[in-house]
Amino acid sequence: MSEMRKPVNSNQYFQFPEVPREVFDKNYLDQVIVEIRYPTYLHLKETAIPEISDKLRKDFPRYEAGETRQVTPAGVTEPEAVFSFSNRQNNFKIEVTSSRVVLSTHDYQSFENFLNNFKYVLDNCIPSLKAPFFTRIGLRFINNIKDISADGNDLADWINSDLVRPIGTEIGSVFTMKNEITGPLECGGRYGFRYGLAPPEVKSRHFILDYDYFNEDVEADACIDLLDDYHKLHFPFFWWSLGEKAKEALRSGVANS
Repeated sequence: MSEMRKPVNSNQYFQFPEVPREVFDKNYLDQVIVEIRYPTYLHLKETAIPEISDKLRKDFPRYEAGETRQVTPAGVTEPEAVFSFSNRQNNFKIEVTSSRVVLSTHDYQSFENFLNNFKYVLDNCIPSLKAPFFTRIGLRFINNIKDISADGNDLADWINSDLVRPIGTEIGSVFTMKNEITGPLECGGRYGFRYGLAPPEVKSRHFILDYDYFNEDVEADACIDLLDDYHKLHFPFFWWSLGEKAKEALRSGVANS
C-alpha cells in the first residue's frame, strides 16, 4: 500500500517588486483603520465602562455616544451602543462597542505614529474588556485619488493599467467601476482589495484603492508584530497599484492638491 501523501500548500503569495519605503509630504489616504474584534462583552451592550473613559480622558477627551446596526443575511440587527473618543486635535478616533474596538485617522502621517496610538489602545482599552483573545484583527488603508480628468481618459496614467484594462476606448464611457480581490498572506491571514472608479463629478474623477489585511483568532501579544508585517507587505502592493502620474505626484508633494 502506498503511503498517504500530505496535501501540498499550493497558495501563491505577493510577488510585487521590492521598493524602498518612502514618506511623502502629501498622500492619497482618506483613512487608516485598525479594527480589533473579540467575544462579546455584555457589560458594554448599553453602558460605557467607566474605567475605559477614565483612562482615555486625558489624551482622548472628546466623547460621543451613538449606536450602530449590522446588515446580515437574516436582516438588520438590533442597535448596538458605540462609545467614541477623539483626541484634542480631532484627528484620531477610538470607537468601542461590546464586540470591537476601532482606531482610525483621517490624518495619517507615518506608520510609527499610527502604531504608537494603537499601542495606547492596547494599554488603555483592552485590559478593561477582559478579552481572552481577538476573533479578528485587521489593518486597512483607504486611498482616494482625485486628480483624474473628468472624462477619465488618463486613468491608465494614474492607476496601474493591469487594474483598469477593462476600461478603454472600445467599451466607451464608464460611469462607475467596482472590483474586489481576496487572497492569502504568507505571514498569516488574508487580504481584501477593493478598487474602482467613483461616479463622475464636475471637475474630476475619484479612484478608490482600499486595502484590508486581517487575521482571525489572534493573541493580544501578537498584534504589534502582525500589524508590522502587514505594513511591510502593503507599500509594494500600493506602489504597484499606481500609474506613473500618481507616483510622480506623490514624490513632488502635489498629490490630490
